[in-house]
Amino acid sequence: MKRFFLILAIIITLPLTLLAENKTKHTEWRFVAQNKEGATGAEFIKEGRYAPTVGENAWIRFESSNPIARPSLTKRSEPICSNTQKGDCWIFELQVDDLKKGSIVDIWCSFHSYPTGTGHRFAVEYLDGKKWLPLMPIEEDGTNFRTSKTATSKYFWQSFRLQKSIKGGLLSIRIRQIEEHVGACYISGGNRYPQITTYPKMNTSKKTRILFIGNSYTYYNNYPYIFKEIAMSEGHFVDCWMCEKGGWTMTKHMAYTPTIEAVEKGGYDYVFLQDQSYERVFSGTENDYGSLKGMTDIAAWVRKYSPKAEPIIALTWGRKHGGNHLRKQDLPLVEKYPSFFASFEHMQARLNEVVEIEAKAIDAKIAQQGPAWQIARRERPDIDLYVKDGSHPSYAGSYLAAAVSYLTIFGEPFGEDTSNGILDAEVAKYLRSVAERVVLKGER
Repeated sequence: MKRFFLILAIIITLPLTLLAENKTKHTEWRFVAQNKEGATGAEFIKEGRYAPTVGENAWIRFESSNPIARPSLTKRSEPICSNTQKGDCWIFELQVDDLKKGSIVDIWCSFHSYPTGTGHRFAVEYLDGKKWLPLMPIEEDGTNFRTSKTATSKYFWQSFRLQKSIKGGLLSIRIRQIEEHVGACYISGGNRYPQITTYPKMNTSKKTRILFIGNSYTYYNNYPYIFKEIAMSEGHFVDCWMCEKGGWTMTKHMAYTPTIEAVEKGGYDYVFLQDQSYERVFSGTENDYGSLKGMTDIAAWVRKYSPKAEPIIALTWGRKHGGNHLRKQDLPLVEKYPSFFASFEHMQARLNEVVEIEAKAIDAKIAQQGPAWQIARRERPDIDLYVKDGSHPSYAGSYLAAAVSYLTIFGEPFGEDTSNGILDAEVAKYLRSVAERVVLKGER
């Protein structure tokens, strides 16, 4: 069988051996196309082989007996292959020392295929001993994942338990093509490169199902993934799904096919609703965009398909300098309502007011992310919660939001083994303490 190997540079945020000083319960692998210095993380050598620049204990490879398959890299150094056929596989392989039977493995991967217009069929599977088993429920032909019908990538995000131990061997997960022929398919990156996390000490069988509906504030740094890492490290087995589209409101989500499919799937315990932060500021004014109606409608829709679900509104943060970073076309409204945009504090106060009204209208909890940002900004200006645009969150900002969201659901102080993500342990501990003060003690 002819094999084409694609190996991406890998930044492993935690070492393969568990860190005793952090007592961490999990190990994470992040597959990224650039190393820490920003150099290209995968270089073409020959015959479709790509050499790693960081690490040698995890890789992605393409396996095929198809003579016309053409693996290469996209302009963003993402692995791509054209002319793929039925049976072709993308394989993630991790070298593990000792992963016990019953350990939980969590994988996130954003995947795309061409031509668009139809969702191409794939099977996502893992190797348990000598047998490939499906990660998700399958259709008659083995399909359990279909790529997007549009020009955007679609992700699969799944946790599963190993049925057999792996000692000094490979943990293998593959995306196997069911479709007879696909023009091209690739593992996409951008803000959300593939991640695999193992949880060897997860013993609970109770599972909490959570859906995140939002926009770029939700998908930046893959905030739901950070939430899941925190929850799993605290001993809560959670299954999470995310529906996001940059800049979108709740009203737009109700007409968005991925959100429709996710909501109507039903069975959720909690649904986080993260609305467009700029538009909701004008709720109740003559320039109202209808944010309250959108929030009311989507909450009713969620409850229709998940009667036991508890909606939680994400109270997001004001922009770093109020209205100074808004687009030119938004400036007339900024000038019309100076009290909303004069500073971060002004915008945050307005968001607090609006979300309080929304929560009462739909009988929902509030994830007090913005108030937590207020405290952290005041006490620790050395921790920048924003990226350069003064709006979107840095990893620290997303971590703080995730810590608040975790406490909003589970309502218990963090333990000693809580995940730090990729943050310095001291910074992560401080941000968790802020989240506890806001959610558990009501500090503002």
